[in-house]
Amino acid sequence: MDERIKLELYIARHGETWGNRSEEERIKNGRQNDRESLLTDNGIKQARLLGERLSLGEFDCIIASPLIRAVGTAYETAVRQKNRNMKIEILPDLLEVGTRPGYSGYPQNEMLSIYSNVIPCTEEPTPAGGSLSLGEEDENAALERARRCVDYFKGRFFKGEKVLVVAHGTFNNFLIRAALGLDNSCGISFCQENTSLTKIKYYEDSKVKLAYSNDTSHLFGIMPGITFSL
Repeated sequence: MDERIKLELYIARHGETWGNRSEEERIKNGRQNDRESLLTDNGIKQARLLGERLSLGEFDCIIASPLIRAVGTAYETAVRQKNRNMKIEILPDLLEVGTRPGYSGYPQNEMLSIYSNVIPCTEEPTPAGGSLSLGEEDENAALERARRCVDYFKGRFFKGEKVLVVAHGTFNNFLIRAALGLDNSCGISFCQENTSLTKIKYYEDSKVKLAYSNDTSHLFGIMPGITFSL
């Protein structure tokens, strides 16, 4: 049995946003952005803790959804890599399910003014074969989009690379299904807490292993009850 690893794929959800909080809290804090839901102060802490955890290794590539909450989360890992010039590649195919049709993320000039290490995606088809924004899609279309992403990752990285993908709770569920060769009839959903981490390993003999899923151990210091929360 060939145990040589071709690709280690790490899938993360963004940190907590005001959109994740209750309607009452969003109104009270007045922080809900008209275009996108931003990271809360707690979400920034979560993203930094994820970045500290992932600084123990070294990624060959970091890829993020164009939504600012995913980019901001990816940034906290990128700046903590040994390679201080680590870039964040934007892949529109990672947009959250239900993103408003035609919306392609934060304006590039604004995003670059905040995160100068971002590489925007400006042409379509995208590297994964999609468009810069989404149209209407059902669950089957979302899964097909996820499969395109996985095919792109596997086609580009196959020499033992470590790749971090930062996206969203609902789309990550489809992405993990696609990465494991499952379909929507499998009856399995993958819980995705804020900044949770899922690791999938691909081997030379075509074997795929789920190393762990929805791991939030880096949050224990600020959210000690997360492991046993109902």
